[in-house]
Amino acid sequence: MSKRKQQGLTLIELVVFIVVVSVGLAGVLTSLDLSVKSSADPLQPKQALAIAEAALEAMLLKPYADIATPVPAGSEPVSGYVATVSVVPATIGGDAAKRIDVAVATPSGLSYGLTGYRVSH
Repeated sequence: MSKRKQQGLTLIELVVFIVVVSVGLAGVLTSLDLSVKSSADPLQPKQALAIAEAALEAMLLKPYADIATPVPAGSEPVSGYVATVSVVPATIGGDAAKRIDVAVATPSGLSYGLTGYRVSH
């Protein structure tokens, strides 16, 4: 009497394997779903900061005399985002300067801002 070597899987082993893989896959897909839903959140702050950087750089590149107050009312450089620029006289190390504040409101209502200084000479 020779012993036969077992080959393949039993039905019970196959069902247990399918259950274990299904539970693992459900966990992975749930965490992936959460990360995909929240992945759009960083887009608004990045976009707002890019708009603020562009507006601040445009103001800093102007000649000192052309950086005036008041600045025209808020603009909408990208749909849903509102940029506001304000210029305030300041003094840095005894020199006349202008503080430039740029605030950008996102479509969700959050506001991000940057500040820069321009000295008179």
